[in-house]
Amino acid sequence: MGYKEINREIDVKSVYDGNVVRALLFSSENEPNRHIVRSALAIAKSQKGGEYHFHPDTDEVYYIIDGEGVVELEDKSISVSPDNCINIPRNTKHRIRSIGRSDLKYIAFHIADADFYGAVVHQPIDNDVSDGK
Repeated sequence: MGYKEINREIDVKSVYDGNVVRALLFSSENEPNRHIVRSALAIAKSQKGGEYHFHPDTDEVYYIIDGEGVVELEDKSISVSPDNCINIPRNTKHRIRSIGRSDLKYIAFHIADADFYGAVVHQPIDNDVSDGK
């Protein structure tokens, strides 16, 4: 498989005598004092997406499963496609949207410091400059 690191390191290994390829997206061994507080399968409808927002207490990691999209981080846009992985640091204004004919399917992980056990805050941006997609 063609796992591609966008801005987060992916540890890809062949396991079970080469019968399975494993792409490690997060390990507390590699990021001590941190843990996943939420993970979700998300689907952005074709040519649609979320609003600009940020998370004050958690980093977010998107792993793209299917479709073509764009992740907008602050003032830059990053094209994403299957097997891409992107890290979004806490307090970073961002959104993801589909740009293809099919839906964009991805897994979103929220990663926090070890002492954080609260709810993930999804803080919208008041001056959403979205293009309506």
